Amino acid sequence: MIAMMASLYRPAIGLALAATLGACASASSERARLAQQVLIGMPKAQLLSCAGVPDRSRDEQTAEYFTYENERVYGSSGATVGIFGGSGHVGTGVSVPLATQLQSDYCEATFTLVDGVVTGLVYNSSRGGRYAECARIVESCLDSVSGSP
Repeated sequence: MIAMMASLYRPAIGLALAATLGACASASSERARLAQQVLIGMPKAQLLSCAGVPDRSRDEQTAEYFTYENERVYGSSGATVGIFGGSGHVGTGVSVPLATQLQSDYCEATFTLVDGVVTGLVYNSSRGGRYAECARIVESCLDSVSGSP
């Protein structure tokens, strides 16, 4: 009886988990968008202190560009094949994955600095307008501005 009830609730649990994870990704994206406003005016020394040494930098005549990268690679199982056994109304089963698909979320954050002060922050993301991975780049700088530990 308990096993039957658990199997009935499994889809609902999955939906709740997906909604929670989606909310986290959305909150992270919002933090990244907030950084595009809040970090304007940050001095170069503070940026280097909270974000670290950039992955790439470029000097122009009037501006500097600091680019930071973040990538998260993860796997998800592709198709599976089921192996069933048992007789009558009792059965057992095993699901065997046929392949694992690697996926990647990538973000590149480029800070523009003029006269040693951040004047702009733009993102290039593998997920279009979703910037959850970008938030990981700017998180410690947001914390340093807000005074969080």
